[in-house]
Amino acid sequence: MAKRHLRPISKVSSAGISYRGEASQRRERVPKRTAVGLAAIIVLIGPFMSQLSAADRSFTFTAKRHQISIGSGLSYPAWTYNGSVPGPLIRVEQGDHLSIRLINHTNEAHGIYPHAAE
Repeated sequence: MAKRHLRPISKVSSAGISYRGEASQRRERVPKRTAVGLAAIIVLIGPFMSQLSAADRSFTFTAKRHQISIGSGLSYPAWTYNGSVPGPLIRVEQGDHLSIRLINHTNEAHGIYPHAAE
């Protein structure tokens, strides 16, 4: 879980514990029923926290044949994405909304395979 997802949860937990006012200042123990209720709230809202920080992400890739230099004057023809092999890395957070556009400048069919995506 990313740090930014933990911060809002800690705000909820501190608000839940400090409802007794001065008790939290005197370091009194929180009743078990309150602690269990607080844990239930955290478990219930945890999956929705990523939606609060979700971002719209847009990526455009151009598939194209390109001569790739491998050193010492040697090159080879390759299918590239945005002129490189392998293509660019896509980094997103859980809950982000993605838009991926593929422009194909070749005569062959191409696709994008999302390695390690769940």
